[in-house]
Parts: sequence; C-alpha cells; structure tokens
Amino acid sequence: AQDKSLKTILDKSAKPENRLFAIRGLRNYNNHKQVTSLLPMLKDTSDDPDLRAALAEALGWFNLSIHKDVILDTLNDVYKESSISEKLKAEVLQSIKRM
Repeated sequence: AQDKSLKTILDKSAKPENRLFAIRGLRNYNNHKQVTSLLPMLKDTSDDPDLRAALAEALGWFNLSIHKDVILDTLNDVYKESSISEKLKAEVLQSIKRM
C-alpha cells in the first residue's frame, strides 16, 4: 500500500486530491525508505505548490528519521527558492522549526 501511495504522490498526472491524500498519509506512516524518492518532488518547482507545501508539512514529522539531515537540507534549499509561494515558504519554515 505504501508503494502505491508513493507512486500516486510522484505521478503528476494523478488527480491533485489523490496525491494530497497520499501525502497526508505520510504523517501517520513515516516510511523512511521513501524519503529519498520524495525529496525530488519537494524540490520540483514545476510541481503544484500546494502539494509541495503538503509534502513539506508531512516531512516535518520525520524528526526521528535516519534521513533527518537530508530532509532539513532539502527544506532549507526549498526555503531559499526565489519563486517560492508564500504558503510553501511558511510550511517549509514551520517544518524546519518542528525538526
């Protein structure tokens, strides 16, 4: 089920509400094996900013992850983007503080 969720999250052609539902599931199931697959989506400026914000929020709950450092590095990189939306910037900052 988690592999299917990951596929949905990364599939830009999937319905945004399906992707959002799968992203929200990450908060309950911190699948640390998927972190390296999720970080490129977080950095993808061509992806939906609202979905990126949801992913930033979900990854903020991975504070005990073995990938915490790379998550924080990615969040910091996204925060520095010049074209970042206010919603995404606020969510990224909140996740950085949470971690």
